[in-house]
Amino acid sequence: MRLSFGMKGLVVYGYLAEFLLAVLVLLFLYLVGWSEIVDEFFEQSAGGWATFFGVMLAGAMAALQVLFNLSNSEVGAWLEWKKLGRSFSGVFIFSLVLFLVATVTSLAVVYIHNAWLTRLGVVLWVLGLINSFNFSVFRYQLSRLPAVFNLEMKKIAEAQKQSSPG
Repeated sequence: MRLSFGMKGLVVYGYLAEFLLAVLVLLFLYLVGWSEIVDEFFEQSAGGWATFFGVMLAGAMAALQVLFNLSNSEVGAWLEWKKLGRSFSGVFIFSLVLFLVATVTSLAVVYIHNAWLTRLGVVLWVLGLINSFNFSVFRYQLSRLPAVFNLEMKKIAEAQKQSSPG
């Protein structure tokens, strides 16, 4: 079964699902009365979360560098031919921006004690944690791209051998 909206639509759908999951988690915390406890926890541990998101930010920058390096190779041309280059770029750019904003907001919460800033920090914290999992999955997929490319090229070469006369 093939999805009709393609890879770009699948990526957008995935990030909408991330936002929806974050909203549901936050709504749950609010409805059960845990929002103040979570706010207090985040405020007390914001420095640690700034470090975590800073590390994830570095990972997103590294992933973009790997993707950039791949774009100048046969693998990059194959990605563009498959119409996946922009999707991978979008995934890593979204994560980079999210981790940057989450890092800066977490650092701000350390020094500025404001209820609205803390709430924003909690929202970004939940969204960042959800995105951390998806980012790791896409980073793994990125590391596998050269092997997938080589396997596809091998299959094409074998098919050409079998179809050629002689």
